[in-house]
Amino acid sequence: MMLFTWNNVKAQINIHKVLDSILLETRNLNFMVPDIPAFLALEEYPAEMLKPSAPRDLAVMFSSFRSGGKFIIPRSFAAEFAPWLFASTSITLHDYQTKYVTRMLTKTRLSLASEQTEKGMFGKLAAGIKLTLLDKGDYRSDTAFLNKAVYSRLDEYESLVSSKKLAYLKSHNITALELANNESLGHEIEDSIQLNMINQDIRHSIDEYKRTHWNASRMEVTYTALASSQDTLLQHAHLSRHLFWLVYAIKPGKNCNWAQVIFGFNEQLIKSPDNTFYNQLSLNSRVYFGTNKAKGFAEAQYTNLRIRNGITSNSVLINAGIDVCVYSGIWIHLAGGIDQDMQKGNSSRLIGNMKIYIALPENFRFF
Repeated sequence: MMLFTWNNVKAQINIHKVLDSILLETRNLNFMVPDIPAFLALEEYPAEMLKPSAPRDLAVMFSSFRSGGKFIIPRSFAAEFAPWLFASTSITLHDYQTKYVTRMLTKTRLSLASEQTEKGMFGKLAAGIKLTLLDKGDYRSDTAFLNKAVYSRLDEYESLVSSKKLAYLKSHNITALELANNESLGHEIEDSIQLNMINQDIRHSIDEYKRTHWNASRMEVTYTALASSQDTLLQHAHLSRHLFWLVYAIKPGKNCNWAQVIFGFNEQLIKSPDNTFYNQLSLNSRVYFGTNKAKGFAEAQYTNLRIRNGITSNSVLINAGIDVCVYSGIWIHLAGGIDQDMQKGNSSRLIGNMKIYIALPENFRFF
């Protein structure tokens, strides 16, 4: 009986390893369009919202493919990657759940972006780092979900394995010692209990969790530096802008699966041609409505530009658009609105924007 019990313990350990693999292989949660802060540092589009998103091994971003009514090769390109997520292969589920630093490092992202004008005479390079301080949409940290949808199924499976082995002992008139010493037979019995079906049930539960938690509360902080140069090789580049973001996304209601409210703060320290710095502060709010893969949004933004000698400029932006996942890992962002300058004769202008995001598929692995 001791040998039989030990054999069951070994089987339980193996099952937990399989479970760890199932839960951790989908760390690339495909919740939202992966905004890349370095790209936003290059943009002239007045919207300064940097929405929180789930980390990906690698994501790239292009500007519009049209200029002056013609199709062109995009001149703005950015890439974001999570180095710890990409490199880590030994993180256990227990470490991920109990160690805040491990979770934060796994979600930390670095980004790079470059831009070239139509004449190819002026280059820009931006680099940023994004930290996730809060993420309520990560099922691996949700013990209530794991206990209900995952571990309960695991307990059922372990009970079935034990019952199957006892029945096998009786029907084949063998001892527990013989079964314990026959490792291949033990694995054969375990595999016959539809482990693949258990895996499918777990994956289905995870997919359902993501469907209902895409709008969960999240908080991120980001820093980006922008360098400019007078040549296309970015020689003699000088640091021209520092950008800081703090964003907080809220799920409006415990049972709300179709909306999300985001509050954003953006502070920029900008270097002028005469080597003096001035500040730009933006406060914005965006409301999403829809599903994870197709959602519309509306946003409002107030911007205050503080130049030397106390001169200020104020503007208000009203913006709306859609974020759509057209294929696994490929997103399109379309937006348009009105930018109201409160100083220049209270003038306004229509604005529009299109971006294409491409990320590695959710379960893609290099190794």
